Amino acid sequence: MMNDPYERSAEYIDIMIADAWDAFDPSLAEALGGVDAVEGTIVDLGAGSGRGVRAVCAALPDDSPVLAVEPSPALRAVLLARVHEDARLRRRVTVDSGDALNTPLPDRIRALLAMNMIGHLPPGQRQELWARVAPRLAPGGRVILNLAPPTAP
Repeated sequence: MMNDPYERSAEYIDIMIADAWDAFDPSLAEALGGVDAVEGTIVDLGAGSGRGVRAVCAALPDDSPVLAVEPSPALRAVLLARVHEDARLRRRVTVDSGDALNTPLPDRIRALLAMNMIGHLPPGQRQELWARVAPRLAPGGRVILNLAPPTAP
């Protein structure tokens, strides 16, 4: 059984990050500018409760696929509920229980989000992640991340 660092806080995370996502949403939409002309899957690593998934789908309202990767069972439960409650998200979003380094990535990535999670990876794992993503990133695609704590392992 995996050790879930969010086991005790997951029920509160979505509420605690709501204000931050109110600020992230417009910036994320701006960062995704021009990606509407790019082919491929949108990947949200560490999708948490799904606020990023919802923001991406609002910014890119086409029906392109979204892969939401969330290893925490507790956070994934909230993510699955969020996806299930919206018919468009249900059609578009696949939820994976893997992590950033072990989830099979699609051949072509349109955009990759790593919001509030990149600091959880030690430098060597970050390099491994970028080595996995770089050959799959579509021309004109985007990698979008923020440096929220922890910024160092």
